[in-house]
Amino acid sequence: MKTAAGYLREALASPAVTEYLEFNRKGWVGLLLARRQHEEALAAARELQHGTGKSTRAVGHALAGHALLALGRRQDAEAELRSAQEGLETLSEDYAPAGVRRSAVAPYVDGLRGELLLRGGRRDEAAEVLKDVQKRIRAVPGPDAWADALFRLEAIARVAREVGDWELLDYTARQMSDHDPAYAGTRYALALVAEHRGDREAARREFDAALGYWQKADPDLSELPVARASLKRLADAPAPRPSRAAGE
Repeated sequence: MKTAAGYLREALASPAVTEYLEFNRKGWVGLLLARRQHEEALAAARELQHGTGKSTRAVGHALAGHALLALGRRQDAEAELRSAQEGLETLSEDYAPAGVRRSAVAPYVDGLRGELLLRGGRRDEAAEVLKDVQKRIRAVPGPDAWADALFRLEAIARVAREVGDWELLDYTARQMSDHDPAYAGTRYALALVAEHRGDREAARREFDAALGYWQKADPDLSELPVARASLKRLADAPAPRPSRAAGE
């Protein structure tokens, strides 16, 4: 993560000469959100709101909304959603060289709407929105879009876990596995689901796989102690007794 942050800061130091390059500065905000640096993420999203491109400004409002929700500022997040939706309405789907189409921005706006629904206890509506978002982001072609989709899936999984929506986390983890089974975050999400449903063997397998992929991760990565503690707990727990047949 520290290496990624260094490269992203280096990229931010260069002028964004096209709308596409400016729009892609959202990756810095995404990294800050993933590392739970919410105040920094909010500040970075505010900078996007002053971008030259309409797409950059719209995604800046959407990402600011996610940061505000993490900070417990729901009303402010709702205001950001309205601004993001207004910005989205000004975008076109017409092709423009080095431009950004409306369809590339819409999943970010709908992602914020889905999180607001989820944190507001409207899980069925949230699941419908967020599952559709997952479908759309995974359908975008290209290596940049593929990587971005993986991190967006991980962000949705993180929120689902925070609110205790295990059904949505299960669905999202399976989407991540289909998208990239060799990503440590994928195995971690699958492990959490398996542990929750009591499948000790699957949980051990997935936590172990995640830690294997994280061999060179930053020592202070927050998921590492969770995975290690879960593995130890699963190893120390007594094996379940076999059920006795009826009549014995």
